[in-house]
Amino acid sequence: MTFNNKRFLELIKESIILHQEGKFLRDLDKAKYEELREYLILLQNNIIWKSRHQYLQILVLFICNDITVGNFISRYNQLLKSNFEAFEKFKKDLEDKLSQSSELELQINPQSSEFAKIIFSIQNEIELFDPNVTLEMNFKKPELLLYGMSEEFWKSHLIGTVLPKIQKYCKTFKVSYNISICLRTKIILFFLLIKTYNSYHH
Repeated sequence: MTFNNKRFLELIKESIILHQEGKFLRDLDKAKYEELREYLILLQNNIIWKSRHQYLQILVLFICNDITVGNFISRYNQLLKSNFEAFEKFKKDLEDKLSQSSELELQINPQSSEFAKIIFSIQNEIELFDPNVTLEMNFKKPELLLYGMSEEFWKSHLIGTVLPKIQKYCKTFKVSYNISICLRTKIILFFLLIKTYNSYHH
């Protein structure tokens, strides 16, 4: 869905006016409500996008063993929570501004929605992480991945799949020499891990 500033402002104003009258757009016009909801999701994704370098930094620290898996999950959840809180504040500020002016120009980075999908995919992986599952169990019984991932297998997935996607959106992100060496080493280990994994199933 492409963000249409004019259309969004029409919908949000209508929703605000109805709310002041004790009515709700979702009850009176579900199509308009869903359209407004989609625009709000785009705006929320844009806030997540603005934190992209912070998400990458947390990911790199975890991959390079500078923070524990528990610390990674905690930092990730805190950052995502702060994004949601920033979005709620943004909506409130927007309503205040609309009460004073009907002309506002909101801009959204066209890459923000794809980036947000990556961030939410990490959230799903956090739910799959199980400290009681070992790398060997994931190798011998890949069907277990639907119920639990070991830390080692999860890291290999983050290195091989998630990290390159996030890096694509963070081209100006700079890392120290030691971190750079760490990442190159981890990528080599990732391919060795894949080779080992394939040997289990041939």
